[in-house]
Amino acid sequence: MDKLKPIVVIADRYDGLYSGAKYIAWHLDKPPPDSISDDIETVKVFWCGTNTLCGKGNTPEAASNDLYIKYQRIRLKRIIRGL
Repeated sequence: MDKLKPIVVIADRYDGLYSGAKYIAWHLDKPPPDSISDDIETVKVFWCGTNTLCGKGNTPEAASNDLYIKYQRIRLKRIIRGL
C-alpha cells in the first residue's frame, strides 16, 4: 500500500467535540491553524464549513487509515472521470 506524505496526525484539541473524532490526520505539513485555534468560534466555523481532506478516528492509526481511504476514493473518481 502506497503512503501519503506528508501526513500529520494530532489529538483533537477539543476531544472531538467539533471535529467528530479524537484524532485527525492531515495530508499537510501541519494542521490548518483554524482547526486548532484557541478561539472556540473559529474552531466551530472551521469544522462546520471545511472541505479540507482529513482523516478521522479514535486512534492515530484509524485517522491515518481513514485519510488514506478518502484519498484513494478521490483518486478513483478522477480516474473514472478521465481527469
